[in-house]
Amino acid sequence: MTVGDVLRGRYEIRNVLGLGGTGTVYEAIDRFRLDLPDSGQRVAIKVLHAKAARQSALLTDLRREFQLLQTLSHPNIVRAHEYDRDGDTAFFTMEYLSGLSLDSVLSAHHEVVLQRAHALIIIRDAAAALEHAHSRGVVHGDFNPGNIFITNDGGIRVLDFGAAHTPSATPAVTQNAWDATAYATPRYASWQLLNGERPDARDDTYSLACVLYVLLAGKHPFGELNAAQARAQRVKLARPPGLTGKQWHALRAALSFDRERRPADIGEWLQSFDLPKPEARLPVLLTLLKSSPRRSPRTGAAAALILLALAVTGAGWWASAHMDLVSQTAGQAGSDLHEMLASADSAVTRLWQSARNAVSSAAAPAEAPPAATDGSVAPAKMPAAAEPRVSTPPARTRHSSSSRANSAAAQSVESAPPAAASLHHPEATAAQHTRLELTADSVEVAPTDPAAHVVVRRSGNLRSDAGFTWWTESGTAKPGRDFMEVKPHQEHFEAGKATANLFVPVVADPTRKQTKSFYIVINDPTDGASLGKRTLTMVTIPPWD
Repeated sequence: MTVGDVLRGRYEIRNVLGLGGTGTVYEAIDRFRLDLPDSGQRVAIKVLHAKAARQSALLTDLRREFQLLQTLSHPNIVRAHEYDRDGDTAFFTMEYLSGLSLDSVLSAHHEVVLQRAHALIIIRDAAAALEHAHSRGVVHGDFNPGNIFITNDGGIRVLDFGAAHTPSATPAVTQNAWDATAYATPRYASWQLLNGERPDARDDTYSLACVLYVLLAGKHPFGELNAAQARAQRVKLARPPGLTGKQWHALRAALSFDRERRPADIGEWLQSFDLPKPEARLPVLLTLLKSSPRRSPRTGAAAALILLALAVTGAGWWASAHMDLVSQTAGQAGSDLHEMLASADSAVTRLWQSARNAVSSAAAPAEAPPAATDGSVAPAKMPAAAEPRVSTPPARTRHSSSSRANSAAAQSVESAPPAAASLHHPEATAAQHTRLELTADSVEVAPTDPAAHVVVRRSGNLRSDAGFTWWTESGTAKPGRDFMEVKPHQEHFEAGKATANLFVPVVADPTRKQTKSFYIVINDPTDGASLGKRTLTMVTIPPWD
């Protein structure tokens, strides 16, 4: 199948959504639904690979997967529509979902744990899907983060029941007829599945427990090992932070290599984990991607040591003036350090404010504001309303190394604290404002990244809230086909925060043969803030490797 092909004179292939061992899932337009809004026209189609379609057993598996999905009507399970054939091509249609898999979200967070409330909502909804399937005698058989889908509006769907079966309905099938290793994802499969046994509900419990462990600890319970390897090496589980004794006991039981020790009733098992109430939902996907992950205790201790060092040495002002250098040399770690130093800057500023108040109460005589080091007078800031508005991508120009250095130096001067003489002039500090700017002219999305990541930095006054609007504009990359379009969207800086992370999900398309690009634009700063020179970043998506 290629983009533009039409199945049964009805389904026009638009895009590749995912690849599996035996089939491919495509995005398609249903020509029978052209009178509906765009979202109502789109469907997902699972098509067997050409070689697989010639194997009667795999054709039977595809039909079985469709039939099982149709029996599982649940808000957290992807809905199946129709099973059909076009010549030798067997396929079935499903609801089209726009968003990312949990696997992709974890990759975007570099396997750092999500906020605990978000993690438990994901587990609650995914577990509800499995519990519903089990109540109807259906075992998933390949539950893993790649088969948990998070929609743009924060909904959860469990996908890919290709390995599912109904144990009670197939008593005549022998053990040897079931090859679990052909379906199950090894790192999330139980020892029994890897050993060739047919799955039951307790194997889904094991897989769910692995996902829960990843969400709580930021890593797989057995690292790179699967259950068979971990059992052979007698790997001991490490307790994730924040679990009570009761919760840790429940998690270890579900991760047991012995199937008999695992709970079969997922709902009863999860009662130990204080799951959020049913009305609690995930935020929209964009917010989830950029939400601050929980820091490990080691990170918190490091932050405390850094703040202590700043308080003792008075280095907060230096850090504020050289924040760009810190962030550029430290990468993502620099972004976290940037926020911690901004907090230190705020604390030191409060000390300066106390000193100024003491000087004021002593009726110290006013002095002229200190001159700039070059003898010039700092120009007045352009009000936010006078900033140019960007509606379409301007011609791209690359800044030279010297111009970037000059820009960084200018930001350092602008964000530098007042000299000691300005203690007599509270108005000098009050006049500081917030300046917002993208940190890069262009970024490239790595082949393994599920989303483009662009950082907005603010300099100057960090002691108040600030905001701006951002959106995407297409170039050679097309929204919906190459990336997820972002309409004008308000972003918010809390007091003390110096960076904002913008994420735009991209589509993994094996048919992409050329580099594609689109743009991220910022504009409309809130009162008291203005834009820097860099208000647009070009994002490039390389060809599929």
